[in-house]
Amino acid sequence: MLDSPYRNLRVTREAIEELILSAARQHAPNKDRRIDDRIPMTAAVEAMPLTDAMNPTGMKIDMLTRDVSLSGVGLLTPLAITERYLLLKFPKLEVVTEVIWRDALGNGGFQRIGARFLLK
Repeated sequence: MLDSPYRNLRVTREAIEELILSAARQHAPNKDRRIDDRIPMTAAVEAMPLTDAMNPTGMKIDMLTRDVSLSGVGLLTPLAITERYLLLKFPKLEVVTEVIWRDALGNGGFQRIGARFLLK
């Protein structure tokens, strides 16, 4: 029977702390651009991409929220979105958002999106 090469694999507490701090630095909010604090929120939302003239493209996409603030929302989408505007349909609210940033996740088409609410 072969001995596993991972049997005696151990790391220091400092190595784990560095891993966590590195992840925190990568995901820390950019206070220079962020207006409001984010609140973690996972909810299903229907999104409809809009043209620059605010007309629906006809596509509907099921997305998940990651977080929400008074000024915007973080989203996860299974499809790459190129439109600048999205109509988001929450259970009790419909709101138009402007996509501020998008980030591809892997090679499968998933995206993270940061969008700000367009308010009156």
